Amino acid sequence: MIGLLIAITLLLREGDGWRQAVLRLLVVTTAWLPMLIVVWFLYMISSAITEYDINKKEEVQS
Repeated sequence: MIGLLIAITLLLREGDGWRQAVLRLLVVTTAWLPMLIVVWFLYMISSAITEYDINKKEEVQS
C-alpha cells in the first residue's frame, strides 16, 4: 500500500516526462515484489501448518 502511494506520488510529479514516471513505477514495483512473494510464501506455510494441526486434532478425537 505504501509502495503504491509512493508510486502515485512519483508518477504525478510535475515536470517529468512519462518515460521517467514509468521507469520510477517499474523500480518501485520491482522493489516491493520480492517482499510480497516472501509474505505470501510465509502465509502459505503457516496456513498449511494450521491445517495439519486441525487434521491431527480431529484424528485424535475420533
